[in-house]
Amino acid sequence: MRFSVKIGSAIIFALFYASSCIVSFTSLQARELIGTFLFKKRTPRSALIYFPEDQSAKLQAMVDQKNTRFMQSIVLGSKGEKVLFKNSDTINHNIYVDDREAKVQFDIGLAPPGSTFEQEITWDEGTVLRLSCKIHPRMRSWVASISSPYNRVIKFKRKKKKKSFKIINIPEHLRRVKIWIPGYDALELQLSPGKAKKVFITKKKKKRGILKLTLQ
Repeated sequence: MRFSVKIGSAIIFALFYASSCIVSFTSLQARELIGTFLFKKRTPRSALIYFPEDQSAKLQAMVDQKNTRFMQSIVLGSKGEKVLFKNSDTINHNIYVDDREAKVQFDIGLAPPGSTFEQEITWDEGTVLRLSCKIHPRMRSWVASISSPYNRVIKFKRKKKKKSFKIINIPEHLRRVKIWIPGYDALELQLSPGKAKKVFITKKKKKRGILKLTLQ
C-alpha cells in the first residue's frame, strides 16, 4: 500500500512539474515582427529597422567595394568593435567620413586593389554615418553603430514599391522600434502585441509612403 502511494505521489509531482514548465515556456515565448513598406513613387535603396532597447550584441561590420560601388548599402557594427574595409575592385579607392553633426571624421587613405583596413567604431549607439570615396564621389554607403541583435537591413528594388519583411525570435519585453532610411525622416514607434500599426514614411516632412507593422 505504501509503495503504491509513493508511486501515485511521484506521478502527481511529475505532472505538476511538467505543467509548470509548459506555463513557464509559454510566458517566455518569443514574438515576431511582420512589416510591409509601400512607397508612392521612387523606392529608396535600403532601410534599417531594429529594437534599440536590447544592446547585447557585438556586431562587426565589413564594407567591400567592387565595380566602383559599395557592395553593401547599410552595414551594422557595435561601438568598440571595428569596421573592416575591403577593396575587391581592380582600382584604387579612398573611403572617408566627415560628419560634423556626429563629430566623427576619419580617412583610411589610399586603398589599392586587394587591400584591407580597419577602423574602430567610436560613434554613439544609434548613429548612422555616410561613407564616401574621395576618388569616386558618386559612391555612397552607410555604417550604423548598432548593438541590437534584433535588426534587419531591408533592400528594395527600384521598380517594386511594395516590400514585406519579418524579424523573428523577438523577446517578449521588447516594444520599441526604430526605422532609418537614408535621406528620409527617422521613425520611432511603440508597438502593442497583436495590434497593427500604420505610419507615414516622410522625406523632409513630405509623405512618401506607408509602413505597416504588427508585433505578434
